[in-house]
Amino acid sequence: MTYKNEQPLFVIALIVSLLFWLALVLGTAGIALLYGLFFYIAYLFAQSGFISYIKGTGVKVSATQYPDLYERLMACCRKIGLTTSPDCYVLRTGFFNALATKFRGKHFIVLFSDVIDALHNDPEAFNFYIGHELGHIHRKHLTWGVWLAPARILPLLGAAYARACEYTCDRYGLACCPSPAAAQRGLLAIATGDTRFASTDIDAYIGQRDETNGFWMSFHELIGTYPWLVKRAAALKSLAEGHAPEQPQRNPLAWLFALFVPNAGGGGSAASFLIVIAIIGILAAVAVPAFTQYRQRALMGALMEQQEAFQDEASDQEGQLEEGAAGDLDEQAQEEQASEEQAVEGEAADSEPLMAAAMGVLTIQGAVETFHERHSRLPATLDELGEALPGMGQSDAYGLVMQADRSLLMVFNGDPLRGKSLRMVPRLEDQTVIWQCLSDDLEEEAVAALCDFE
Repeated sequence: MTYKNEQPLFVIALIVSLLFWLALVLGTAGIALLYGLFFYIAYLFAQSGFISYIKGTGVKVSATQYPDLYERLMACCRKIGLTTSPDCYVLRTGFFNALATKFRGKHFIVLFSDVIDALHNDPEAFNFYIGHELGHIHRKHLTWGVWLAPARILPLLGAAYARACEYTCDRYGLACCPSPAAAQRGLLAIATGDTRFASTDIDAYIGQRDETNGFWMSFHELIGTYPWLVKRAAALKSLAEGHAPEQPQRNPLAWLFALFVPNAGGGGSAASFLIVIAIIGILAAVAVPAFTQYRQRALMGALMEQQEAFQDEASDQEGQLEEGAAGDLDEQAQEEQASEEQAVEGEAADSEPLMAAAMGVLTIQGAVETFHERHSRLPATLDELGEALPGMGQSDAYGLVMQADRSLLMVFNGDPLRGKSLRMVPRLEDQTVIWQCLSDDLEEEAVAALCDFE
């Protein structure tokens, strides 16, 4: 009874989702698991509200309450091999459909009263709705929904898997109906409602599928989680006649445009939508600050590499000078050598505080940007800045002061910058931290070297 594309799409979606969950857990050093717990608690409250509404408002179907519906439910469960029947409720909603849901391992089916009323004189057609919803339970579509959520928001893949599930469940509905004609009438009732379905020409309705191969209808089906109803009706008719359904080809250009439209509903379920929100929250709260700190460490590493390269160059020069001293040099050459050696040593000594100052600037800027990513504002005190990067404040290379305008004043302790200062002024532009560096006692080149490092 499974639609041909459901299983391949499920395997692809499962692989993509597992890779995503693994990358999220490893990339956040396990913090995503804590956020997952918070999400699960939020999901319990949200889903429990819906289930409570169903139980507190709907009418539960049982052997004594609506026994005709109960017998149809039990017969459909036996037909498809479902050993545990779900709780079934009748609910007035104003919508012409039915649904299956799950809460804490227990399955529920909700039959909307408009469908029951419309099919009052054609009860066999009502089996299609029961069988369709039981199909979601039997195929474990609800169970896998959370795990497949990352793949289900992807363009094309997520919507295609959801549509494949609907085609599969239509087959379950067909299997539960006493006759193929009853299944077709049940599906047709979604399009017409009330009693019009009884007088609708099913073949003429199916003929409308030839219009679905245009760009717009192809595009909106590719980004939607339900196939066009005329195509579902055509598929049922083909299956009833004993041959595989053949559907019109979609417009090729529609595939290209649909590639840029994510399936934000994740299949239309509230749980999947909450998962999308949770993923965004995890990325915003954990991954983005982690990336900021990674970028900061990368910049510091580049500075250290530059310093090591400079020291290596200085060592080479010293070695060359020592080799020269071993030769026959006159007194003047020896004096020049000594002078050059002192200059090299001086440059090496001067480079260390400069490097420490540059790394201090990068550290402070990184801390401010990390704080902004977490709180969507700039820090107001050094204590708040220390929340983003513990240990922020005083250093052997510089002192740090937070001024009234939230700018950061660095006063350097080491030569050749001893006693000089640099003021870093952060501001927000489109939720991005932009820096301006000012100084009253440093040359322009020095300010640029400290603040404009790339």
